[in-house]
Amino acid sequence: MTIRLLLTLVVLIFWGYPPAASAGDIYYLIDEEGRIVFTNAPADPRFRPYSQEGPGPGLEKHIIRLARRYNVDPGLIWAVIQVESNWSRWAVSPKGAMGLMQIMPTTAQNLSLKNPFDPYENIEAGVRYLRKLYDEFGRWDLALAAYNAGPERVRRQRGVPPIRETRLYVKKVLRLWQQNSYLFP
Repeated sequence: MTIRLLLTLVVLIFWGYPPAASAGDIYYLIDEEGRIVFTNAPADPRFRPYSQEGPGPGLEKHIIRLARRYNVDPGLIWAVIQVESNWSRWAVSPKGAMGLMQIMPTTAQNLSLKNPFDPYENIEAGVRYLRKLYDEFGRWDLALAAYNAGPERVRRQRGVPPIRETRLYVKKVLRLWQQNSYLFP
């Protein structure tokens, strides 16, 4: 059998072969204990489409550069992106937050973010905003609570607001940050 015939057979076999499930067919949620639960039949509205986009080497370098520039641990940036969008640059929340770091439209405007779906712009704006919140509140748990629920709620509460979603969010990000600390020694 010639190589040409063999290649033709391989192409024909795989051409008609059904593709693997796309990322949109799998859903996930991070439960109250911080466990990641996957399903292909989401019955709970908290499930989000699973993305396998990942950071890629260019974004990883960008995160490290921004971490140095704004004095924010790269593991924290990584954890925020993981929890906010699971690395889906096209993510849009039901409330309108956009991109990898899920930046709200008003916040995007205040940060002069022109394209929230550009991963480089989005991460830079998100890191600048996180740094600003940390500078105001002086603790990462409060900065994360403000990132999730809004700074005004943290100011009024003088702490993490008693909002279940926000408390779980802070807990998840801090846990992931700790778990991923080995990524950026």
